[in-house]
Amino acid sequence: MYVWLGRAWRAWHLRVVGALVLSGLPLSMVLFALGQSLPALLLFAALFGIANGLVTIVRGGLVPLYFGRSHVGRIGGLMSGIGLLSRATAPLAASALLGLLPGYRELLLVLAGLGVAAVLAFWRASLDPPRSAFGVLAGRAGPQALPFGRHQRHAVCVRPQPPRGQRQRPGGAGSAASA
Repeated sequence: MYVWLGRAWRAWHLRVVGALVLSGLPLSMVLFALGQSLPALLLFAALFGIANGLVTIVRGGLVPLYFGRSHVGRIGGLMSGIGLLSRATAPLAASALLGLLPGYRELLLVLAGLGVAAVLAFWRASLDPPRSAFGVLAGRAGPQALPFGRHQRHAVCVRPQPPRGQRQRPGGAGSAASA
């Protein structure tokens, strides 16, 4: 059965699978907020557990897709750090929201809305970020401005080429072959 699922999922693009998996988290929050019966709460538990587990697996495939394979460990560590920071600040943020909202149900619906925003942001994320966006962050233009090294999609190593006027030609003027 797992082989069949793997073949079926391989036909889909990893971004589509990621969006579907991420959509399970806000949907489960809505089920938890509005569910009044035991079957609805059991469905919440199953959907939340499946989506939360699959997010970890899908993330392992998305990092190389977006950033290349050369710095997967460093990027995964940065992503884990961001997740750890958000989990550390979540209780304080939730208690602040509870002071503004009427109850827990509304808090869960707000969290579901944030989850929908995260799914939409994930879907809009481009595989080829604009070069100027990285240059603005680091004061340099081009993908070499990334803090973790050269942007390499699909483990393809691209050598930087000198400007056209400075390119050396084999056997041309100034080379050992012409002397």
